[in-house]
Amino acid sequence: MLFSTGKDSWRMLLDRRVAPLDVAVFLITVKVVTSVTIYFRLPKTLQELLMAAAYGLVLVHVLQKPYRKKELIWMGLVTVLILYTSFRMKNMYYLSAWAMIAGGIRWDIRRMIKVMFATTLVIFLSVCTVSSGLYLLGYDQGILINVRRGDVQSFMFGFVHTNMFSILLSNLCLMYVWLKKEGIRPFQILLLTVFQAVGFCFTKTRTSLIIFLLTAVLILLRQGGSRKPYEKLRYLFLGIGGIYWALSHLLLQNNLAAMAADRILTGRIRYSAYAMQHFGWTFLGQNLNTEIQWDQIWKLSSFTFDSVYSFLFFQGGILWFFLLGAAFVKLKGRVDQMELILLGAWMLYAVTETNTLLPQFGFQILLLSRVFEKEDKKLPVLPKEQLCGSRGENCL
Repeated sequence: MLFSTGKDSWRMLLDRRVAPLDVAVFLITVKVVTSVTIYFRLPKTLQELLMAAAYGLVLVHVLQKPYRKKELIWMGLVTVLILYTSFRMKNMYYLSAWAMIAGGIRWDIRRMIKVMFATTLVIFLSVCTVSSGLYLLGYDQGILINVRRGDVQSFMFGFVHTNMFSILLSNLCLMYVWLKKEGIRPFQILLLTVFQAVGFCFTKTRTSLIIFLLTAVLILLRQGGSRKPYEKLRYLFLGIGGIYWALSHLLLQNNLAAMAADRILTGRIRYSAYAMQHFGWTFLGQNLNTEIQWDQIWKLSSFTFDSVYSFLFFQGGILWFFLLGAAFVKLKGRVDQMELILLGAWMLYAVTETNTLLPQFGFQILLLSRVFEKEDKKLPVLPKEQLCGSRGENCL
């Protein structure tokens, strides 16, 4: 009946309520995204409280689910390893990525990405609106403009760096593609490309535009539903990492090919080679003092990795490089054609950005939660009985 107040109506009401993981994804996204803004950055204490609450909610989520023994063993092992790595690095930044991946195991990833997309979009648009308004009114124009590579000026849209604006825009576009993957149309791809091009006109950050253009071409050229032509993209992470290591080593020997690659990547191979010589590789993480004075030999006055690959080799731990590479390979049969293309985009973006290790900047990493699934098993939206329990007992 339309106005029934029986048990079934209460059950439907409970099943619609928010799950602990929904809140955790929201809190982590708010903390991560606002932390790279100029005007919306939260106080450190509040950031810590948000993350503590999010981790607690992820724990509640995990305890409510009947995992298999094998899943629990692997989850426990990875948790211990990442906590140890975070302790070695003196940085808990990447623990949030594992919290979201662990929460996504045998869960509706689409639900997580919807929360993350909506939260990011609201913050992104708010930051861009406020910063543009202040600039037009004549306030903080020096803060909102970034000058780099000589006299090239770019607008940061209220973020701490133009790269942060670009990677968030890119992640929003790619999340939209994934959410609409069953019925994405060419004009939608074209519209997203226009957004990327307009962003480039203001920020002059070419990486996100180039990668999105390549991704768009692969999406438009894909044939049918077969994923076999794209399966080799699973090995791209290991392949790029091997090449990156080799180029870093060759640059120490003044190899011409390595120098050419370094120019193309705007000095990123040089940073990697510097780390190789001064810090050395680490198996499971190390804390680095990256503050340097002007180095006449290396022509550097500051240091940053600016690449997932070099970060893992020399700070995060080379074990994580191999674990991530193995996980991507193991995704065979667990991701579809579109997802293979998007994973390839993530691996390419990782060449020039370390923040892709966080889902808020590279949502594709959440697909690693499917490593625990059986091959060829599709992951449709789960029934509410599985998501929240038949009586809503697994929801807040």
